[in-house]
Formats: sequence, C-alpha cells, structure tokens
Amino acid sequence: MPHFSNVAAARKPISKAKGLPNAHYIDPTVYEEERHALLFNQ
Repeated sequence: MPHFSNVAAARKPISKAKGLPNAHYIDPTVYEEERHALLFNQ
C-alpha cells in the first residue's frame, strides 16, 4: 500500500506554502509512488 508523502504544506496558498518534504527529493520509494501516481493513474 502506498504511503504518499504529506504535501499539505506545499499545497497552501503561495504566501504560506513551503517546499516538498525532503523525501520527495531523496527517497526512492517516494519517487516510485509519485511516478506511479503521475504516469499510471491517469
């Protein structure tokens, strides 16, 4: 079951938004989850 990293901080209005969690840049598991969500769920 995918764990999809929390991106709530990045989805706030631009004046309050923060970057993605570190895992989005360095974790191969998160990369695979994102790849699957973007490429195979559409």
